[in-house]
Amino acid sequence: MPRRRARGISMSEKPHSTTIVDTTSQQQPKPHRQSSSELQTQRHSSQATSEATVSAPLSHDIGPSTSGTTDSRKGRGSSRPLSIWGTGQKLYVNFNEMMQPIGPNARKLASQLGYIARDNNKVPLTYVTWSDMPEDVLEDIWKDVQDNTNAPLRYKDICLRSVAKSWKARLKSKHYYAYETDEERLKNIPPRIEPKQWSILVQYWSSEKAKVMAEKNKRNREHQGLLHRTGRTSFAELRRELASKGDNTDRMNVFVKSRQNKSGHALDVETVEVISHMQERLSEVPKSEQTQNFRERVFTSVMGHDGHGRVRTFGISPSQVDVFDRPSKSSRPSQEMLDRIREEIRLEIREEVRNQLREEIRIQLRQEMRNELQAAIQTALQAQEPSSGGQVSDATSVHRP
Repeated sequence: MPRRRARGISMSEKPHSTTIVDTTSQQQPKPHRQSSSELQTQRHSSQATSEATVSAPLSHDIGPSTSGTTDSRKGRGSSRPLSIWGTGQKLYVNFNEMMQPIGPNARKLASQLGYIARDNNKVPLTYVTWSDMPEDVLEDIWKDVQDNTNAPLRYKDICLRSVAKSWKARLKSKHYYAYETDEERLKNIPPRIEPKQWSILVQYWSSEKAKVMAEKNKRNREHQGLLHRTGRTSFAELRRELASKGDNTDRMNVFVKSRQNKSGHALDVETVEVISHMQERLSEVPKSEQTQNFRERVFTSVMGHDGHGRVRTFGISPSQVDVFDRPSKSSRPSQEMLDRIREEIRLEIREEVRNQLREEIRIQLRQEMRNELQAAIQTALQAQEPSSGGQVSDATSVHRP
């Protein structure tokens, strides 16, 4: 399905491909008119600093820090690009059946994708939604990942969704809500953010349309609840760890493990109630009858059906078709079987090629023999024909008048 062309909102009177982009039809109030040159994205300008935009999450009601405020707890700090990125040395990552990164280098790749997402020289901030991002920007992101990793083409969709998740992440809560007025916000440009893009972004976030959308999103987040406690460990990596220990990797067990602390206890009342409800439903049947399908039905009955394009406990990207319509492990051919089938096909192709060559040689020999026979017949016929002048006339026999 072709991507829709991005349309600019009313940062200026006319749409511009490098302005904040919107795909909705609502009208945006126009504080003032700006020239198109003011709205151009400076994607290739030099970075103001090497610090990253995002650190620890902050709430929407936080204000500017004061000199009397201290915090003994330190976050992870600014993210930095991988040292091998761009050097010609590739980062080798393992992927599961659904093309989710797993293994020791999965976190390194995730960190690098986050760094790319927060580099507004590569990924402009002047678009409202990720679906409005120009195709050439997406292709540049994917090429960067391909050049520096062993990522297969099937990973492209998940890769871009991962970048989308980190794009603008916490930027608004940390650097926009931290100040009361746009004047203060424009004076306090976040690190690694292009000033022109920050100005456009602040102007959009201060519009009535953006405020209505933000309030709606806030209400939606309040209904999410039951947040997982896996930190930087992805659901794919959690499943791999559970499988390596011989634990169940169905959605129910992954949900329980991802909501517990290291001691194995849930830390909020709502999560405790949900897990207890699941355990009660399981106890209604003997353990011998608690099949994977039964456990899935219990999980769905307690948690409800998944929303569009989302599958709980699977993280970024896998669709319901990818998760639930996959053939079971027992129904998938083994590697030995695949090798045997591949060898049989190779032999069949070789035999077909050999037979085809035989037929071509046979046809060629027939044609050569036919040509030689025709040439021999022609030569014999020419040898039997009289000379072109017939008998030579005797000069003495010429009648004289």
